[in-house]
Amino acid sequence: MKADEIRNVLSNLEKLPYRTILVEGPWGIGKSYEVEAALRDRKHTYALSLFGMHTGQDIYRDLYFKIKGWDDSGILFKAVRAVKQVMRASEAGASVDEAIEQLANPKNSVISSLKEQEKSVVVIDDIERKSPNVCMREFLGIVEELKQRTGCIIIMIANGEEMDEEDRTVFQKYGEKIIDREFHITEQAADIKWEDLKIDRGFIEKFLKLHRVKNLRTLQKAERFCQDVFAYKGELSDPAFEEEIWQICYAIVSESVEGLYEDETKESEHDDTVQKTIKHLSQNFLYRIKRCYLVGMRASDELVSSIYQHYTNESQISCQILKKQYEKFCQRDERIPFYKSEEEIRQMLPEFRRAMEEAQEMGSFLGAAKDSLVWNKILGNDCTEILNAFRKRIGELIQKKIREGHYFWNGTFEAPNLREKELIEICEEEYRKEGRKYVQALIDEILQNIQQKDFKEGFEQSRVLRNMMSIREYRDYLSECSSTLLNQKILPVGSITEEQYFLSYSLLQILYKLKKDGLEEMIAQHMGELDCVSKFRIEYVLKEIANS
Repeated sequence: MKADEIRNVLSNLEKLPYRTILVEGPWGIGKSYEVEAALRDRKHTYALSLFGMHTGQDIYRDLYFKIKGWDDSGILFKAVRAVKQVMRASEAGASVDEAIEQLANPKNSVISSLKEQEKSVVVIDDIERKSPNVCMREFLGIVEELKQRTGCIIIMIANGEEMDEEDRTVFQKYGEKIIDREFHITEQAADIKWEDLKIDRGFIEKFLKLHRVKNLRTLQKAERFCQDVFAYKGELSDPAFEEEIWQICYAIVSESVEGLYEDETKESEHDDTVQKTIKHLSQNFLYRIKRCYLVGMRASDELVSSIYQHYTNESQISCQILKKQYEKFCQRDERIPFYKSEEEIRQMLPEFRRAMEEAQEMGSFLGAAKDSLVWNKILGNDCTEILNAFRKRIGELIQKKIREGHYFWNGTFEAPNLREKELIEICEEEYRKEGRKYVQALIDEILQNIQQKDFKEGFEQSRVLRNMMSIREYRDYLSECSSTLLNQKILPVGSITEEQYFLSYSLLQILYKLKKDGLEEMIAQHMGELDCVSKFRIEYVLKEIANS
């Protein structure tokens, strides 16, 4: 049934012949929200959650304080316990101890109060989130006792799928005898009061038509994240720009929590090579939300990345970032160049070139370069200058990517629509060139760190080199550059530190696999100069490497 149907049922609670009711369904579908809405104006309604309770008897304690209208039940209960212990320590406190006995053991008071109150309702939520210390049999026994000894109606709210197996078995076995009626919620309410959830109805109804988010908590989380981002927009007040930020925030939160489109990226044994490649690329989170949630947006990929990094706490969004992105947003006409006249496109060419110069991320740069190249070619312009500028800038971005651990050119991910042969060839050439340059720079830095006795940093860099041995292209680059490492300074001789030993081990391991003859020759040249311990250490390391 839909969530709002339970509201209609419970609104006429006094006409129902049931004393114990179970409302069951997935998290976030609206169970608690609709039950609360149905009973909001009803007197003598007491709602509590099993989440955070330490024992089953805490149910009576929480009910006691809710009936009395005391909010700080946890603090007050601890105070009562403390006073009780003090009073028992003195004769004078004996009568006071008796007076507060009812506070410390509220069960009888709860049952007495519920008997006196006509048409009282007890709502017990989050049954599946209970502590392991709260025994399911004890909980159901308390429900049965309240049912038998009072005139109250008890409404339980649970997600049976999230109970552990033992609790689910006990709940099903004994609940059958205790629960008079079960309502299973399988769909969100047909007409959710979005205003109560502080979510814009116009936006969310459009969003949910496209993306089947079932969890209301996910949507509330998305709205809170959106308001978090909006806190940095300063004086910006463009509804179109704000709506795209809304879409980005909701896309990021919805997909990260519910993974609506994850299944589309799972590879099948029946997929061909192209399908497998596309699915593999789609497993990248940002690629997936752009493809599934954000098609046709004017906002740049940089804005999407910035908001995502804010969500994952990698970096903080700022007024300056949003202002800069808004300027780019304003520069991008909603109509793509395909629909413009030749004169309009000629006027846009400087914008494409400026976008190339200002782009800080690979994806944005490739997109701007593609637009600039394609439309200059269509208009019959010489593209030599564009290609030269592209080659110069792409090298810088590639070096940054490689240092971040992205060792390969992956145009399908960086720019899914990039098909221009000239740009692809330049990217592939520059990746090879920058890869070799990176390997050589890393070797130079290692030797410099050895010279400066910074063995810890040198060891971390040697691990990067060693990991590259598993990548064919980089193994080739290492083979070309590794002759520089055939230096006696890399040997573990004399009095050394642990970092120095492991640095030496890593480098000897690389050279043994790539330049074995050169390594043995270099060691032989210097063996006569070494003390006995150093000779033993080198022979031990080489033997270990040979057997590994």
